[in-house]
This record gives sequence, C-alpha cells and structure tokens, in this order.
Amino acid sequence: MGSTSLSKWLRRDKVSSLRLREVCRVSPRDTVAQVVRAMADCHTGFVLVMEGADGASRLVGIFTERDFVNRVVAAGAD
Repeated sequence: MGSTSLSKWLRRDKVSSLRLREVCRVSPRDTVAQVVRAMADCHTGFVLVMEGADGASRLVGIFTERDFVNRVVAAGAD
C-alpha cells in the first residue's frame, strides 16, 4: 500500500468500520493482581478502569502494563 492510498484510507474510512474487539474493563476496587489477570485473560496490555453500573458506568482511568512495571515492580511493591 503506497503512502497515497494510505492517506486516502485514513481520511475516508471511519473507526466504526474497523473490526474492533471488546475492551477489557475493571473496577477501581479490583486489586492489582486481579487487574493484571484481566489483562492476561483479554490478551491486552491495558484495561479501562470503569466506575458504576454497566448502564451508567464512566471511565475513571486506564491501567497499562507500563503502569504495572513502573508503579508496582520497580517500586518493589507486593
């Protein structure tokens, strides 16, 4: 694919046309161990931290593999 066709594709196609997979979600009350397990189960490097019931949930943060490495492993936390 040349840069011209990529440029046209980026301007033309909508995100909704992509086959996106379901996003992994956790609660702010979940432990770090539960969150890391959820990332492994979802085969992803991040989870959305959602608060509230499914119908009225809101995004309160994103937890990534980098967060785990920098805030837990590098800090020597259990």
